[in-house]
Amino acid sequence: PLARRIAAQAGIDIAAVKGSGRNGEIRRADVDAAIRAAAVPAASVPASQPAMRAAAPASEPATPAGLSPMRRAISRRMTEAWRNQPMVTLSRRIDVTALSAWRSALAKPAGMTAVLAAIMGRVLARHPRLNGTIEEAGLRSGGPVNLAVAVALDDGLVAPVLQNADTKALAVLDAELSSQIYLARAGKLGTEAMAGATASLSNLGGFGIESFTPILTPPQICVLGVGAIDRNLRETDGGFAFRSEMHLSLTIDHRAVDGADGARFLQDFATLAQTPDQLLAPLPSS
Repeated sequence: PLARRIAAQAGIDIAAVKGSGRNGEIRRADVDAAIRAAAVPAASVPASQPAMRAAAPASEPATPAGLSPMRRAISRRMTEAWRNQPMVTLSRRIDVTALSAWRSALAKPAGMTAVLAAIMGRVLARHPRLNGTIEEAGLRSGGPVNLAVAVALDDGLVAPVLQNADTKALAVLDAELSSQIYLARAGKLGTEAMAGATASLSNLGGFGIESFTPILTPPQICVLGVGAIDRNLRETDGGFAFRSEMHLSLTIDHRAVDGADGARFLQDFATLAQTPDQLLAPLPSS
């Protein structure tokens, strides 16, 4: 199962991997070798020996030529998701005026993505149906929240996983995420660091993007897209005031959950953003 999950995260066809275990069992080392082999540039093949390309099965979509190994893997995964997962995206704005002020007042301010990850981890623990995977073998949900966080690279993205994000204090998540981002951009992030995700978070607010529609990463059930914070004039009990607002977009697999499930998730996310003090302390694991 670990080898299968790592292959899925890397966009490797597990059926094409040669197993070195007993009776041809595919092990993690076999998948790692396949990932390394896929990363070898086509230019390494001598001009006198044209590269052989196996014909893709008729059911498989064509992958555009000229893409880097990372972009080919992303192409396969996104096409698989778009074709096989019935997606629904729910969007809403939430007030983050209190959250922004609270974050600025911290003795050691954490990155906004880490703050969002801490909130999402705790909210997913309250909504276990959204936290898990759905595959041919069936639905698996309700376990620890292993949250994949999208990290942009020069030619694609990777998604290191914050294990047990529902129980860790903000400072711990911030340190782990900072370390993973550094390793990812240095090209030193191992495949094991990207395996086993049960949900995903993608924050494009730092690029000034107001909103977008995130695509699920198979076999996960949900992914949360976060846009930039903007200031809007709103009516309040005392008149009018400017409030800081953030746009959230939650994409869900409609086979596993319904729109109402996603709506309740977003409502609880908005509520926790108003009372963020509990993010400072770890929670006991269930």
